[in-house]
Formats: sequence, structure tokens, C-alpha cells
Amino acid sequence: MHAWWSSIVEGLAFGLVMVMLPSMIYDQTLNARFMVEKGFGVEVPRKEDDGSFTGDDIVKSLKFTMVDDEGDVLSSRAKECVDVFGDRELHDLYNAEATIDLPSDHLRPYLKKAFDSLGQKHSYLVQNKQISSSNCIIFDYATYWVPSIEAKFGVSLLGRADAGSTVEKIFVLPSWITFPSTIAYSVFEAPELFDPLVIPDASGVSETYRFGKSIEGCQLVLIRNCKELESEWLQLLGQIYEKPAVPVGLLPSTEQRWHEAFQWLDRQDKGSVVYVSFGSEVKLSAAQVKEIAIGLEESKKYYK
Repeated sequence: MHAWWSSIVEGLAFGLVMVMLPSMIYDQTLNARFMVEKGFGVEVPRKEDDGSFTGDDIVKSLKFTMVDDEGDVLSSRAKECVDVFGDRELHDLYNAEATIDLPSDHLRPYLKKAFDSLGQKHSYLVQNKQISSSNCIIFDYATYWVPSIEAKFGVSLLGRADAGSTVEKIFVLPSWITFPSTIAYSVFEAPELFDPLVIPDASGVSETYRFGKSIEGCQLVLIRNCKELESEWLQLLGQIYEKPAVPVGLLPSTEQRWHEAFQWLDRQDKGSVVYVSFGSEVKLSAAQVKEIAIGLEESKKYYK
């Protein structure tokens, strides 16, 4: 799996051990290392200089989780998560739903450019009172222009977030993280971080600018998470932002189409099936797909 947060929530809701191969840098890589640190899965090893991997790396990761004794430990840890991740009643208390991801990377800048054109319309509607009065507005980081508009009319803003001064500093744990952790970026991930996050795209601004202006302009930040999983990180985030970071729950899937899949799984031998999922946004290279296919074939496991 690619370690996007929705996939992690879905996997742990059913107590599944995760073999992670993050392909989009953003938070996928840190999500994967956080899951490894917590003992819920493994990350496929990759070369530090270019991020490449082989089919043999896939085989070793699958063997570790599904054959070796260490895999039993991971399985026990993952099953413990069902009480939190799979508790629909617990997360219904937060009374929130997830937004739909944008469809692809090459369309993303142009969708944002079109989306930004709504700023003037939004300002017009508010100014002419064509939007009913409200006490607060919840907005995502992409609509970084919302705070400047709403501040004119005294509306409280709730920003929504999904979770170095030099390049070298992203490869080590920052000094301001005071609790034990091993989470950091790898060398090969630096170029992929810089391009989409720092360089302005077709919309005229970068991802970092959108995120920073959204956090700067809101009164509190809503996080798709829960204290049971990341209490110390949530507390630290509030200190960094200098405003409350409020968990809204894990928002597990409400899909009811798992019944047939479970019936099929129940007919298979224990530890014999690998579920492969890279979401709708990740675009693997031909070489990566080839190595994954080789690894799955050589693992002698069912894959679906």
C-alpha cells in the first residue's frame, strides 16, 4: 500500500498488517515510518540515493510479515487497533465526513487555478449577504484566500489539515520534537518534496504557501486523527501553530461492500493473501510496477 491516511485507517480498521511503499512524498513517507515505529507494519526497503527497489525487496517484506515470527507480533499489534480504528460508534461522535481527493497530479494545478477563481464570487456573496449568516466556516488548505475574505466580516475560521531551514535538516529528527521518535525523510525524497511543495504551480502559488496562509488565518485546526493514536503529536502541533489542533476522528469508510470480500477471504488459508492498493492518485513508473509484479509472483501468495 502507498500509506495514504485513508488506506491506513481502512487497513487498521480490520486489523491488517501493512507492507508500505510510499510513492507520493507529502505525508505518505512519514505516515509509513510512523506505522513502522508503532509496530503496525513494514516499509519496503529502498536505495537511499535514488529510491529504487527490487522484486526481492517486495518478497522479503512479505515474508517478514506473513511467514517469519516477527510477522505474528505485527499481526497482534494491528489487531489491537480494531478497537479504535474500527469503532464506528466512537468516530460517529465526531459527526464529520471525509472530502474526495483530487483525481490526478497533472490536473491538480489547473483544478486549483479554477478553484481559486471562486474567491471573488465568494467575496461577492458574503458582502451582499447572499450567504446565510454563520458563526464559523470550515475550510481546507487549498482555499487559502478564505481568511482574508471572512476577516472583513468577523467570521471565525476553522482550518483543516491532513498531518528545516536547510535540506539536510529534513533527514534527521528536529530538536523541537522532545519525545522519542525515528520519523524523518530519506535523501532520495528531497527533490520530490521541493518541486511540488515550494515551486509555484499553474495556479500561481505553491502548496506550502496555501498551507501556511490557511494556518495563519484560522482560529483552530481540525485534524483527521484521534488522541488514542497520536496524542503527543497533536499536542506538539498545537504548540507549533500557536492555536488548538483538534482531532475530528479517523473518519473510517462507510462502505458496505466488504461482505463478499470477507466471504472469499474466509475460504483461503490464513496468511496466504496479499491485498495490493495504491489508491487513485499514485502513478507508479513502469519499472516500479515490474518490480512489484515480480515480488508478488515470487512470494507465491494470492494477490488481489
